[in-house]
Amino acid sequence: MRHKRPAAVLLSVCGFFEESAFGALSHYANFLWGKRLIAEIYRPAAMAMTQLPGDKLNDVLDATRQAGRELVESMRISPETTARITQPLGHFEALAGAGNLMWKTCIAERVTPRVFEQRGMMPRPDSVETFMMLMPMGFNPQAAGDTRAILQFTFSGTVEGAHPEVSPELVEGSCYFTTQDGTIAATLGPAENPDLTIRAPFEAWMDIVTGKADGGQMLMEGKYSAAGDISLLMKMGQWFSKVSSTEAESQTEEIREEDVVQSLTCREVIAGMPTVFNAEAAGDLVAVIYYKVTDEEPGDYYLEIANGTCAFHEGTPASPKLTIETPSEVWVAIATGELDGQRAFMQQKFKASGDFGLLMKLASLFTAG
Repeated sequence: MRHKRPAAVLLSVCGFFEESAFGALSHYANFLWGKRLIAEIYRPAAMAMTQLPGDKLNDVLDATRQAGRELVESMRISPETTARITQPLGHFEALAGAGNLMWKTCIAERVTPRVFEQRGMMPRPDSVETFMMLMPMGFNPQAAGDTRAILQFTFSGTVEGAHPEVSPELVEGSCYFTTQDGTIAATLGPAENPDLTIRAPFEAWMDIVTGKADGGQMLMEGKYSAAGDISLLMKMGQWFSKVSSTEAESQTEEIREEDVVQSLTCREVIAGMPTVFNAEAAGDLVAVIYYKVTDEEPGDYYLEIANGTCAFHEGTPASPKLTIETPSEVWVAIATGELDGQRAFMQQKFKASGDFGLLMKLASLFTAG
């Protein structure tokens, strides 16, 4: 072994993004093995690689396996395979910016990166620009499908500094995201004809983005406003998620027959809603809410709201302001507290059409169900 050293292949990874990070290691390896060092395989940005979409990650790993086959067959690695192994993972500035936000969030929350990951925390944007940078990284093209839409955000208010002792600074501005054919693009400034416009204090919306606040609840409390296609707002939780559609389905709470309170029928639940009607919350609201119930207990019912009163009727109304199409067991579960109504809608357990603002107000209009 002293005089006939075996051939060597050096494989190394690092968290930094630059190839130059391997310079000293490569120099020393070549000094040790000389001509017997037949290949060097370096993969920068290895930590970021674990966050890649499946197809790109799989290509890098498949190329690494291909390199092993080529070494066995020819004692060399082709330039094409090396290029696949070391392919860029994205824009360095964006990935580095996300890394900086992660560390700022860890410092502000006083947690380690390991705890950050274990808790499923998200980096907290600290400017309109970092918000624009971060959101496309969590975009789920499978959930968005072929939807074409422009989402406008207009921000005002304050945002916490990177450390609790730092004074809050004013963060104002606007940006918009354009989605089409499973892609997303961020643009600074206002859009001409947005499909959905969200106006919010920056800090309030960042609480929603990082999971510290419930978006639906904050909308009902008037913490921010939304105008345009409200159905897009309801879908945003699915669009901006790193969980694939398959994983989301496996994590979805299935409604089993034994989990639903069976003491009330769906008709009884809807018929009883006028008894918990909140006339003060309704004000001068005039509306007809139509329930098209399917599955085990099919039926057509509607609630007529006017002059601070609510009345139950059977049948199909002529011009409902809001139509809810729901399996009977789903609405019973919502009414009895077994299932959260907003979450059920976002998971498409029931459908709604018409005035989505009225849908968001149901919890306040009917205080017990």
